[in-house]
Amino acid sequence: MQRTIDARLAQMEIAAHQVGFNEIMTDDGSAKVTLSVPGTAAEGDRTCTSGRLCLWAGDYYDHDKVTLYYCKFTNLGKLRPAWNDRLTSYLNHQTEGTRAKFYNYKSGGWQFTSVAPHREPDLARYNGLNNMIDGVRPC
Repeated sequence: MQRTIDARLAQMEIAAHQVGFNEIMTDDGSAKVTLSVPGTAAEGDRTCTSGRLCLWAGDYYDHDKVTLYYCKFTNLGKLRPAWNDRLTSYLNHQTEGTRAKFYNYKSGGWQFTSVAPHREPDLARYNGLNNMIDGVRPC
């Protein structure tokens, strides 16, 4: 796992550092990437703490996860592994009524909004939304 973390850190387009066995945090504290550990069960949506917007690469809150901490736009393509076009499930666990906006650059920008509290276990249920998000503004 350490080799994987080191490789991801070397590829990041945003300054970042390792904060846990399988976790990378951007230096500005705006996003944390949690890499799934091979051979272990998925931790699921219970790992998304209150006040956060959490994104998963797999359906039903599985695989790698990104946790967003601040109300600022995040270009998912600058994280490593690159997160653009990988979002499959998310949990908007922010303050009630907080609106998260999801963007796709190829389709001209804003695609959909999630109003907290809201969960979406599988974007594949909606035509064209799975694996197409490039950026997120949590609030």
